[in-house]
Amino acid sequence: MVWCRSGAPARRWTTSLTSRWQSSRSCPARSASCKSRRAEVTGMSDRVVGALLFVLAVAYGVVGRNYQSAFTSDPLGPSAFPQLLAVALGITALVLLFRPGPGVEWPHGLALVRQIVAVAVLVAYAFVLEPVGFIPATAAAIAVLAVQLGGRWGPAAVLGVGVSIGLFILFDPVLGLPLPAGALFGG
Repeated sequence: MVWCRSGAPARRWTTSLTSRWQSSRSCPARSASCKSRRAEVTGMSDRVVGALLFVLAVAYGVVGRNYQSAFTSDPLGPSAFPQLLAVALGITALVLLFRPGPGVEWPHGLALVRQIVAVAVLVAYAFVLEPVGFIPATAAAIAVLAVQLGGRWGPAAVLGVGVSIGLFILFDPVLGLPLPAGALFGG
C-alpha cells in the first residue's frame, strides 16, 4: 500500500465504465507528495543522525570554549576554531533535523556486513595506532578497506604498505609532524 503525506492511501484516477478512484500499488506519476510508508520510516535516519550531530556539536562547543593557551599571539585565542566548527556542525545538524532528505533503503545482507567491517576497522585503527605504530596499523587498515571495496588481498597489501610508508615519509621527516612509531620500531 502506498501512503501520501496526509496519511491516506494514495489513489489514482482511472478511466473505466464507472470512472472511480482506485488504490494504486505505485505512486501516481508526477506526484511529489506521495511517499511509500517504508520511505517515510527510513526518512527518520536523517533526523536521528541530525539529533546525534547536534548533541555532538553542543558538546564540542562547550569543550572547545575552555581551551586556554599561555603563549597565544592570536587575538581570538585557541578556542575560536573549535567553536567555529561546532557552529558549522550545529547548522548542518539542524538542516538534517528539519529538512531531511528523501527516505532511503537501509543496506542489508553483504552490503551491511561490509559497512560494519569498515567501521570496525576504523575504530580498531584508532585503538592500535599508538601501540602498533603508524606504518603497520595504516597498512593493515588500508588493505582491509581496499578488500572491502572489492580489491584482491595481494594488491591491497601492496597498496597499504606503499601508502603508509609514503604518508609516513611525508608527515614525519618532510613536514616534521611526528607519527607514532610503535613498539615494533622502538617507539
